[in-house]
Amino acid sequence: MENFTLRTKILSVALFVSLFMWQAVSAADILTVKELFGRYTFSGKLSYEDRMTGEPGEVPVPAGTGYDMAVLPTENENEVYLLGFFGFGGGIRAVYDSEKSTLTCLQEAAIICNNVNAMTGGGAMVTVDAGKGNQLNYVYTVSKNGDTILLTAASPMKAGYMDFGEGIMGTLTYEAGYTLTKKTGKVPASGVGGMYDFEGNEPANTMLAEASEFFSLTVNAETAGKMTMSGLFGFADKMEVDYYENGGLIVLPSSFEFSNGCFIGSSEGDPDDPYDDVIIFEPAVYFFVESGKLVSPCSFIVNGAYDSTLEMRASFSFVGGEAKIHGDGIGSQQTDGRGICVLADGNGIRVTAEDNVEMQVYDMQGMTMGSACGRSAVFPGLKSGLYLVRAGAHVMKVAVE
Repeated sequence: MENFTLRTKILSVALFVSLFMWQAVSAADILTVKELFGRYTFSGKLSYEDRMTGEPGEVPVPAGTGYDMAVLPTENENEVYLLGFFGFGGGIRAVYDSEKSTLTCLQEAAIICNNVNAMTGGGAMVTVDAGKGNQLNYVYTVSKNGDTILLTAASPMKAGYMDFGEGIMGTLTYEAGYTLTKKTGKVPASGVGGMYDFEGNEPANTMLAEASEFFSLTVNAETAGKMTMSGLFGFADKMEVDYYENGGLIVLPSSFEFSNGCFIGSSEGDPDDPYDDVIIFEPAVYFFVESGKLVSPCSFIVNGAYDSTLEMRASFSFVGGEAKIHGDGIGSQQTDGRGICVLADGNGIRVTAEDNVEMQVYDMQGMTMGSACGRSAVFPGLKSGLYLVRAGAHVMKVAVE
């Protein structure tokens, strides 16, 4: 009897320890919503059907599979954005249930891309729509394979595609089972800072003359998870941006007002509010960090003053672009063929120009080493290494020995 009682106690203790260990392991397997944020790779099978003929056709979107996406926080707890479908910048919202390990989109409709020229009707518009009073009800299972997070779609995704300028109207369909796989490699912020030449795709709206799809970007690493960026649309203003080191992902603020009165972002409200008529459907512009460049699939939209004659706001927009870090050619002397010369002179840099220009010297982390204004300047006391020199709108890379 005593042996039986002893065995019973031992079994009870063993069962308790096993149950405790199982609960501990299960709790460790549950992902927090913050762990979902970051850069992902999309994989899925896409088809396209022409809405007029009912026949399959060539897919008219930037990418069908193998492209990057972003999972970002919304303003709501336990809710995320899934952004970047079809190679565009927009996407959907989904609520995270950590106990069920699912993400569920309960929206009635969402706009993946809306870069339509208000004057001509040209440009792409991509939407997902469940119909009035219904929900999209996209469900994604959240799983983990080692250190890799995987989001798997339980149902297909159907999206409408329209481009009235090209006379295109059809339906895009991803089969159920498409996946988003989170990137795990870290890209330190210190390696991202620097100066970049950005080139956007062809603009859809060009009424805002002071904005451009070609501009220089300056990126500086700041505190953990934060950077600064200046030069967007050709404007000098500096803005604080978020940085996700896993995978390398830069996210701009959802709204920002430049010093010249132009602004990005949405605003609704009183008709007397100068921003009341602007609605942007993509939550934020973001960049994927690649080797020596920044790539974005997003809609870049900047708005200016309201035109009372046209009864619309002047705007400038384009979809997607790429920023390459300055300096394919490196040496002790650089000239740009436009009257600007940059020369490494001992432990300094000498800059000369035909006209008075603003000059700045940056190290490869994007830190300002010196600035001046005029037709010539010397920046002494530099350590050996590579430097980026901006003279007016021109930027060159030079090596100090």
